[in-house]
Amino acid sequence: MDVQATTTDGAYNGYAPLQSQMIDKSDFLRLLVNQVQHQDPLNPMSNEEFVGQLTQFSILEQNQNLNSTVQALMQRGDMQYAASLVGRHVVTMSGETTISGRVESITFVDGAEPRLTINGQQVPLSAVIEVTATTTEPATEEPVVDEPTSTQPSEETEL
Repeated sequence: MDVQATTTDGAYNGYAPLQSQMIDKSDFLRLLVNQVQHQDPLNPMSNEEFVGQLTQFSILEQNQNLNSTVQALMQRGDMQYAASLVGRHVVTMSGETTISGRVESITFVDGAEPRLTINGQQVPLSAVIEVTATTTEPATEEPVVDEPTSTQPSEETEL
């Protein structure tokens, strides 16, 4: 089973959105308060506009909570996937470096990407490009052979 890397360069892109492009609750509330403070007293904001902006604030808060929940679920999924790789043979690629071997252990560090230990080296989960079952030696047990049971003819007596 082949597994493709999550990014083309093997770097972990994480789940956190770009902070410079996001407006958070405090920014939105600051804008709303600033707007109310500097509104024209002769032409104040209508109740409908104010309720609309409060609704937008509520939606923003709910979306941020949902985003946090989805991020946590995705991280848990990565953790479960990484744990399922222990004992399996993987091939990883990071830049020009390829590492191949059995996953010995997994390291989880405070919400960061799980790291696999392969041949004593730590490799990020996103660098995995191939996963195969571990190769095992064939069983050395002798096969069980069903031997036919001998049936002796029963002694019949004639009367």
